[in-house]
Amino acid sequence: MRAAFVFGCVAALSAVIGAGDAAGQTQAELNNAAKDSANWLYVDHDYRGQRYTPLDQITAKNAADLAQICSYRFPEKMPGQMAPIVYDGILYAATAHYTVALDGASCKVVWQSEWKPRDHETFITQRGVAIKDGKVVRGTADGYLLALDGNTGKELWSRQIAKPSEGYFISMPPLIYDDLVLIGPAGSEFAAKGWVGAFRLTDGEPVWKFNTVPGPGEPGAETWDPDTNTPKHWGGNLWTPMSLDVEKGLLHVPVGNPAPDFYGKIRPGENLYTNAIVGLDVRTGKLAWYYQAVPHDVRDYDLTHVAPVFTTTVGGQQRTLITLTGKDGLLRVLDRDTRKVLYSVPFTTRENATGPLGTSFTHVCPGLLGGHEWNGAAYNPQLGTLFVPATDWCNQIRPMGQGAGLADRVRRRHRHAALAIPVRQADDRRRGGHWRRRGLRRRAHRRLPRVRRQERQGPPQA
Repeated sequence: MRAAFVFGCVAALSAVIGAGDAAGQTQAELNNAAKDSANWLYVDHDYRGQRYTPLDQITAKNAADLAQICSYRFPEKMPGQMAPIVYDGILYAATAHYTVALDGASCKVVWQSEWKPRDHETFITQRGVAIKDGKVVRGTADGYLLALDGNTGKELWSRQIAKPSEGYFISMPPLIYDDLVLIGPAGSEFAAKGWVGAFRLTDGEPVWKFNTVPGPGEPGAETWDPDTNTPKHWGGNLWTPMSLDVEKGLLHVPVGNPAPDFYGKIRPGENLYTNAIVGLDVRTGKLAWYYQAVPHDVRDYDLTHVAPVFTTTVGGQQRTLITLTGKDGLLRVLDRDTRKVLYSVPFTTRENATGPLGTSFTHVCPGLLGGHEWNGAAYNPQLGTLFVPATDWCNQIRPMGQGAGLADRVRRRHRHAALAIPVRQADDRRRGGHWRRRGLRRRAHRRLPRVRRQERQGPPQA
């Protein structure tokens, strides 16, 4: 079945002011998006990622009466892992190869644009677009960043910013601030080295780049093995939304897992800046601060979300707090200014979630696809309450053997496949969706885990 959007509640949001000029949102509108009840201007609603709107037409009393208004079906069979963008009655959505603009009240196609890959597609998934100044911006599975005309869908510019031959692909939604498009590639599972960068909205020209796995001589490089000859394969890539502190001018970056995921002996140390929130000057990319949630990870416990950001009263004082969640199943609330954790609480089953893995199978919760995946949390300022999606999914894991001939054994056993990935979307899994091997190009040095599937709920991570 082709990927589809069905509109009910979403149409109610997009139809508030009716269809108008496409994708013309300004910086002032983005800055004030948290107070905007007519639009959904960023994949997480606003720069703070609160994913909250004060609309009150839908209530607990009438929710059961909701009915489908319209639907749109993409031309290709691809999973949908994005929150649509809504501006002035127009809804923007994407899959791996298609970007569409739809009338939010009728689902009528305003325009539809197809991306035809120009290079190998490392891994096919798509998590969203960004819009500003009449442009719709997105990434692709073959490492391109491109901008489309918001009124026509015509390509304005495209630039390959990450090479699939090095294990990269782009799945995360961009964040746009002034004339900067902020984005980074995924690829930790393909032994790619992570970074985040800024590109000009006007033409895609690169402005700055920050290595989320430091290069030789850069701060944090001392947390990796200095004797290794493979520092470019250490992971730490991006695949989920960022948040932005406009007041401080700081970009909050959620950095993913180190590589290899489970075999930590060849990467001793804390492995900065993997599984960390990294605060960067949004205009220069200079490091301001960081907090590492899971040092020296051996369970694939990406820090996936650095939002919602919210202000509340703590101990009689107004404090700005940052919500941190990830695949380790812990919700942490971090003070923005002191960078201290106010509290942490589990939101999934946690079992054998810390410490080294032994030589025999260990039952680990959350497992490979557990915890908090790509879909963001939310904050209700009226209730003062956080809402966090949870995937209760466990594995039995043990590292594969090591020593001479490992690479040959990996190639022979896995035939370049390393992950069992559900092919059906989330709604199908409850009905026993089947599994298949997906061909993955991996570097020979990776120590792959043997995984026994036990429980599977929620979407896959990539």
